Amino acid sequence: MNALGLAFVTTARLRTVPEERIVDGLVLRGWMRVDRERDPEGPRRVVRDALARWRGLGLPSTRDAQGQHRYDPGEVAIVMRYAGWKGLDPFWREYQLPTLRAYVLSLHPPGTPRDRTPDPRALPPRRVAVSITRRFEPRWIGRNARLRIPAPVHDAAQRDLTIAFDPPQGAPGSMRGAEGYVELPLTEAPVAPVTLGVQYAYVARPSPAPGGPLSLAPAERAQHLSTHEEAIRVTPQVVAAAQALTRGRSDPIERVRALYDHVAGRRCGVAFPYALFDMAPPDGPPQMGWYDCRMVAVHFTALCRALGMPTRRIAGYLLSPDAPAFHHWVEVWIDGRGWFPVDALSGEGSAVLSEPAWIPPLGAIDYRMKIGVVPRVFTGSPGVRMPEHWTRLERAEGEAISTELVDATTLEVVWTDTMRVTLGETVPE
Repeated sequence: MNALGLAFVTTARLRTVPEERIVDGLVLRGWMRVDRERDPEGPRRVVRDALARWRGLGLPSTRDAQGQHRYDPGEVAIVMRYAGWKGLDPFWREYQLPTLRAYVLSLHPPGTPRDRTPDPRALPPRRVAVSITRRFEPRWIGRNARLRIPAPVHDAAQRDLTIAFDPPQGAPGSMRGAEGYVELPLTEAPVAPVTLGVQYAYVARPSPAPGGPLSLAPAERAQHLSTHEEAIRVTPQVVAAAQALTRGRSDPIERVRALYDHVAGRRCGVAFPYALFDMAPPDGPPQMGWYDCRMVAVHFTALCRALGMPTRRIAGYLLSPDAPAFHHWVEVWIDGRGWFPVDALSGEGSAVLSEPAWIPPLGAIDYRMKIGVVPRVFTGSPGVRMPEHWTRLERAEGEAISTELVDATTLEVVWTDTMRVTLGETVPE
């Protein structure tokens, strides 16, 4: 145990990421682009000082042959948030939270009040351009692979979609699009990196957008009430928990609010309840601390389904031009209203529901790029052999964001995404 009161269980073999790569990611999420570019070294010094403080609080690290610290990114994220939430370190509240709020505000017009969360329902339809380039490393690609990158799904909140492919590099063939992905089929294993590039343009609207369905077919209702779907388990314990959390509430939106408050409020310092789902904890830090967005969606979906409310998980991207990010959220079916979006991880912007002015309105989210509606539509396998343990490493590259998916034990790169988001003019309804 340590000053934080956290028991770190991750094995040292996952503490492999050099300090400067950890700094890259924390600078990206702790400063807006204009501030990063105005003083490139200042934010890095702040982060290095914070890492030293967190080690003093108990953040584990190893040292390489040159004496440089190496970390598990998951443990760093847990300590940053937990120490900030407990008032043991200022970084989370002084840098992470203000930047998270600034990302949200960047989608809204100038003059939007900056002392509270803006209402996404006020956002007008707006043209959005997204470019994604994915470079696959050859050692992870086999014969007859289908290399994939994500694509927007058809949805009322993202209309008039156009897609333009770049010519593939490093392998012959033609790219083809489908709902939720673009792929390049291969016949032979490549000997050089393969790069796929695509540009999407569409009109984005906040969700739920006009024109969505107002009735749910019986088969679809049954599908989104499934008690066993990937990590989702609607166990008797989950049913009991959902009923206890919503006792005395009959209105479906009030029930969703009660579940949101419960799940969003667990963001800091509470381990994911694996036993509730009859699941074994993973070999990594999610077992000891906060959920990531995928496990938040799993937990929320299971609780809603336990109450008989059809719920589906959504995969996609947050579209702040300064730092677009892959994300998961959910949609709950409300009879007479349609799909009701809920992003339970958005509670972090309110300092885990402790600052009411920053608690977002329920049932509305801002511009997104939705790429999956699980389990019906999703990108699927990226077409490569995945390492047993992997992690994502982010950094800014000018106006783009680079994200490497790497083997967590060796730091070998599996693929690298480069993503750029441009917000265009607003358009009439």
